Amino acid sequence: MEHKRTSFFLRLLTLMSLAGCTPENPPPAQQPTLHGESILSADETWRAADNPHIVTGPLTVGGTKTPTLTLEAGVVVRFEPNASLSIGVSPNHPGELRVEGTENAPVLLTARSDNPQPGHWKGVMVGDYSSDASRLAHVTIEYATGVIEREHCVQGSLTVGATPRTPHAFAVADHVTVQKSRECGVVMYGDLGPGSTRLIARDNGGVAISVEADSVGSIPENSLMSGNALDAVQVHAGAIWKTQTWPRLGVPYLVEQLSIYDVDAALTLPPGTELHMRPEAIIGIYGVGRLIAQGEAQAPIRFVPDTTTPSKEHWKGLMLVASSQSRLDHVLISHAGSTTTGSLFVAPAHDGTPGPFVTHSTFRDSVGCGITTSTSSTGVPLDYTLAEYGNTFLDNELGAQCYRTEEPGDGD
Repeated sequence: MEHKRTSFFLRLLTLMSLAGCTPENPPPAQQPTLHGESILSADETWRAADNPHIVTGPLTVGGTKTPTLTLEAGVVVRFEPNASLSIGVSPNHPGELRVEGTENAPVLLTARSDNPQPGHWKGVMVGDYSSDASRLAHVTIEYATGVIEREHCVQGSLTVGATPRTPHAFAVADHVTVQKSRECGVVMYGDLGPGSTRLIARDNGGVAISVEADSVGSIPENSLMSGNALDAVQVHAGAIWKTQTWPRLGVPYLVEQLSIYDVDAALTLPPGTELHMRPEAIIGIYGVGRLIAQGEAQAPIRFVPDTTTPSKEHWKGLMLVASSQSRLDHVLISHAGSTTTGSLFVAPAHDGTPGPFVTHSTFRDSVGCGITTSTSSTGVPLDYTLAEYGNTFLDNELGAQCYRTEEPGDGD
């Protein structure tokens, strides 16, 4: 047995010597693969065998033939200060990104630093002209930056799209983690692709996710937000154009201005959803647009201020104008409205269709009435204070329900 051990070590030393390696002269460390500032206009694959990959400046993937950058499982990419990765940011130069990490061999996009700090590099942008086939699977993006303008995130460590209402879904996000950003984690100007799952935003210096109103429904329901400066989804002011359900994520939505303006679209809010309303925020649903907010007794849907010390007119309230198919059940609306609109303003449909229906809901602490109903149309206003509706009115300055003969203008 001792002879066999001795023979094995002699053979090992011989092989190391032939390779130029000895215990005193170990094999050289893997040299990094450098990628300078450039535009990749042809297909390219980065391999784990060439780790680490170093990006030294802005790197853009795009060309007339829609080139694809593929990062295979286990790839590590380190970005120098001010470096970035952008995909399909020009209409004449579309591009595609395929990040092919796995649970056992994830991909890492991080800072090139022995002591990395949030904001080290500029992050990843999947632009308006990225291919629908783009996919990010089992990847962590960390130590990048975000951009905030007038308290709104305009760029995150991961930015999806660049222009609101771009007419296609962007990359599929499959187990994507965005962490340790200096500002916002994820910014979405468009939808995540069908099949997206498990988007994680944690330990970022700003809001976890900032998203266009019409793309909220594409956030995966099993997403996770924790440890951020603000564990919330910031909803950009704007309109909803397509039917969708906002996922119940366990964190509030920060809402500023939201509308469905006479388009055949429905917004559904599941039980337990919480909307934190910014100062002067307003939600308006008009015509064939529909708001379906049906909570439960133990899981109401809450429209409440984004502060613990609000005034009774902190936000402008909810308006349902000729939206007879809207439904509110087990909803709480507080600290909203004005002396002319109340926390909920309702205008019946002109064709006399009854509704919207409001039941088992609570209206409290409005500077005006709990509900204000317009009598200017030919529709018949409902008396929402009747016991059969089961609504509750608390501490509204002008009473439970009021009536007015004209519909409010923009200044109300």
